[in-house]
Amino acid sequence: MINKQPDNFAVCVLPEYGLKINYPMTWQIVGNETFLNNNIVVGFGIPKENPADLSFDSLCVYSLDMPANHSISLDEFIDLIMRDLKDTCPEFNLIDSTPTTLGGVPAYQIVFTETGQKKLGVSAIKGSKAYIVSYGARPERYLKNLSTVEQMIVSFEFLP
Repeated sequence: MINKQPDNFAVCVLPEYGLKINYPMTWQIVGNETFLNNNIVVGFGIPKENPADLSFDSLCVYSLDMPANHSISLDEFIDLIMRDLKDTCPEFNLIDSTPTTLGGVPAYQIVFTETGQKKLGVSAIKGSKAYIVSYGARPERYLKNLSTVEQMIVSFEFLP
């Protein structure tokens, strides 16, 4: 369900995932059926600067089931993500990592470059799921949408 907001943002409510996030009305909302990665709950495509632009700058929300029989801390989860990025992305370069919050729960934010993109990821664990909000853009366009992405991350909520 999508509701309009007065400041050119709309609200994307995903009751089946217990999530809500605001996004710019000019961005294209893409449902999870579009992605090959089944862990993506929803994606938001940033408008292209011109029709010949082949890049796909976006913000995606991921939801991952945590192992039922194993409790994992946020620090352990971030360590796993970092190891996976280093193992699977030969061009991975960590720029920054900072504790933060996502939807009112403790989270961790990392900023890095890999394979021609600059990325920001905010990860949190709530209940039996891990959530990641991930923004990726070409390095020369990363800052252009960063304040909008930050507004989206701040608006992220876990529904009761």
